[in-house]
Amino acid sequence: MFNSWGRDRYWRPSTAEVNAWVQQAPELPRLDAVKPVILRNNRWRCDHGWDIDLDDGSSYYVITNDLCLRGGIKNREGYGRIVENNIMVDSGLHPHVWYAASGDIFRRNIVWRDYRPALMPAPPWGQDMDYNLMHKEGKETAPAARLQKQSGRDEHSIVADAQFVDPAKGDYRVEDGSPALALGFVNFPMDQFGVQKPALKVLARTPMLPGQKPVAAAPALPPAPTPMMPPPGHSENLLLGMIPFNGFCISNRVVVTGTPIGAAIASLVLVENIIVAATTNGDQGYCENGCPYRANWPMIWLVRSRESCDLRRYGHMDGYSVPLSQAVVGVGGRQL
Repeated sequence: MFNSWGRDRYWRPSTAEVNAWVQQAPELPRLDAVKPVILRNNRWRCDHGWDIDLDDGSSYYVITNDLCLRGGIKNREGYGRIVENNIMVDSGLHPHVWYAASGDIFRRNIVWRDYRPALMPAPPWGQDMDYNLMHKEGKETAPAARLQKQSGRDEHSIVADAQFVDPAKGDYRVEDGSPALALGFVNFPMDQFGVQKPALKVLARTPMLPGQKPVAAAPALPPAPTPMMPPPGHSENLLLGMIPFNGFCISNRVVVTGTPIGAAIASLVLVENIIVAATTNGDQGYCENGCPYRANWPMIWLVRSRESCDLRRYGHMDGYSVPLSQAVVGVGGRQL
């Protein structure tokens, strides 16, 4: 999802007020938008809103060659937005509260639905809205009468089957002979979204395609505890097994010394280059920058430092933590 909150200097909550200002000084919307913001060659999906959401006066955007998989594009009030040659699967354009002289352009896009307006002025809308295709599988080509009535434009827009190559696999290019091509739509690559470095591609997530059902994740099994014996010279020890951290195990040989229960500052020990501190609900200390810290639940702290330290010096500014519920207590240990 992409969401912009404009609120440039010209912007006010009252559309009528901005209309009056810009009528007197047409250069006002350009005070902060020196160059256009370009959103190009992206794949977006937002399940709880709009895939691309331009809010509150966001102005001078160029949105092109974008594949929107769920929520479509919303253009709230603003100036000079060019939305061209995009695909909005199962959605379309959501125009909200446009200014009288917005100068917005919406053309050569493939949509699935009528416009979804909110508090729009009387048509015609924007500067140019035309040559759009509303996709209806198996539909013979016909004028997009509904779009024309809504926008007061869309003279050449049509309702037709876009003839996608392989939408089930996310390939929304159109085939040769598609009516979209006759409107001026140009295919763009469907295999070049996101990161390009092979090492990053392995880590990157792929969005769920329209029509796909989410695959239920297998329940995570807690790692088996690793039995440990207290080291010599330690009469009291909290023995922990493996501590999951960011999806992998930091260490399976961790010992926290002392009696951390109720202690404002727990003892620390360095094992395998990891310093571990245990805190309980209500423990207090100070972060490295002097801000007060209070533990709201039991935590196991992993502090990345070789120095002897306490929470007053390091706290969570210099370390990482995992909920105590994710730590498996080993044989001979006791729960915080």
